[in-house]
Amino acid sequence: GALILRGGGDPFLSGDDLQAMAKALEAAGIKSVDGPFLYDATTLIEVPQINAGQPEAAGYNTGVSALALNFNRIRLDWQNGKKGPFAAATAVSEKLTLPLDAIGLAFAEEDLPGPFVRAGAAGEDSWLLSKGLSAKGSDWLPVGDPSLVAAHVFRAVAAAEGLDLPEPQAGETPEDAREIARHGSIPLDEIARGVLRYSNNLSAELIGLAASLSVTGISLSLEDSAMSLVGWWRLRLPDADWEAFALENHSGLSSKSRATPRQIVTILEDAAEPVGGADFHGL
Repeated sequence: GALILRGGGDPFLSGDDLQAMAKALEAAGIKSVDGPFLYDATTLIEVPQINAGQPEAAGYNTGVSALALNFNRIRLDWQNGKKGPFAAATAVSEKLTLPLDAIGLAFAEEDLPGPFVRAGAAGEDSWLLSKGLSAKGSDWLPVGDPSLVAAHVFRAVAAAEGLDLPEPQAGETPEDAREIARHGSIPLDEIARGVLRYSNNLSAELIGLAASLSVTGISLSLEDSAMSLVGWWRLRLPDADWEAFALENHSGLSSKSRATPRQIVTILEDAAEPVGGADFHGL
């Protein structure tokens, strides 16, 4: 039958985690798959970038998906010397560095509006490299089709464990599917602490999408998800002043969001109360 990789929206999912899941398949005695290899990111909305008004090559403006891997960024390495141009994309996690043939890379014959320009639609992970780049270098690029890239990485780590999978296809998990392996995220408070420390936009969006899914039971767009939480705060603390409070998304990567300092403090105070308060000055 089919093997399905189903995403649950873990903001910190890494290639190391997928490798551990591939090893779990081997431990379960699965040596071959005679059906399709599917990836399922339907738990949450999937978009090719957080904000279409931001630079398309900005590493902080990644795609968003329930199958988000390595913060939805890939490392680009290039050389443009006497032996001719060369470029490679790599999936990088703490213990695993994996070449990604699924990322299209080509050198343009002329200077481009920026060092890296998408070739094709916003969700296509194919890039043109400007002629004006330095002879050698590296950078981080955002992933526009995160679930597909995650599936390619899983296929590669499964192959390393002796399990050959067909090319990945998008699909949905049937209700009678049998769970073989599971990766659980670290606790939410630890995720949130890391997001606040490193200001990771993707992780903030995934936390917000999970929150609105919990509140509404519906997988919403980034804008609708953010506004649903605005409504949640208005209902939770009706005596607070929420005038003009509006969120375009969960990361703040927008010029349309509005919140007063008092509204932010109101949220922080309410969040700190269940744990006995917080040292906001220490932040």
